[in-house]
Amino acid sequence: PVGSGWFNVKSYGAVGDGSTNDTTALANSVAAVNAAGGVLYFPAGTYMTTAALVILSSDVTVLGCGAASELKASSALQVGYGVLTVGITTGAVRTPVSNIVVKDMTLNGNNLGRCLEMYVVTNGLVEGCTTQDSLRALVAAFSCVNLHVIRNTCSNSLATDQFGDGIYMGGCTRPVIAFNKVSDFTRIGIVTEADSAVKTSDPLIFGNHVTNGHNATAPEANSGIWC
Repeated sequence: PVGSGWFNVKSYGAVGDGSTNDTTALANSVAAVNAAGGVLYFPAGTYMTTAALVILSSDVTVLGCGAASELKASSALQVGYGVLTVGITTGAVRTPVSNIVVKDMTLNGNNLGRCLEMYVVTNGLVEGCTTQDSLRALVAAFSCVNLHVIRNTCSNSLATDQFGDGIYMGGCTRPVIAFNKVSDFTRIGIVTEADSAVKTSDPLIFGNHVTNGHNATAPEANSGIWC
């Protein structure tokens, strides 16, 4: 993991029993890691939140202990934010960060929001995560450089509109998307395209298993992989 400090969400009062509202405790733990950098650690448990957790500092690792460490939305999230969000403030201002790792977590949109949104990240890694039950893309990245998304399981992005992708990269440079399992999506399983006028460049996509695409609710392209 990148970063030297260690911030256990339970040390800030998070319960992780799947019913307690852990929003305030999680927000306090995120504020601590944003101030200092380091590791934001989720022990096994299901942590319910009514608001996105937003990482705005470089040199941060968000780390669980596998699929049993679950961050789950318990109410509708703001449009454009995942239950875990990196590099964008609540005012939709993009804040460049670097050296970000998200590893060994379950991110569950609970059909109330998105799972993972990453903006203007340089040198990032998403590995060993499960993302599920998202409104729109299960993993979405915009204007990132050297972002590696590897060995994740992404399922059930059955969006109410036509943009329920699996893994989405917009305007990214040199992304690597490898050895992921992507299933049950509405539109495209893995897509790299432009973010506004900036195209994704030099993507490396290999070793992925993409299955069970579903028809969109409005005219759109459907595909397993789209570059």
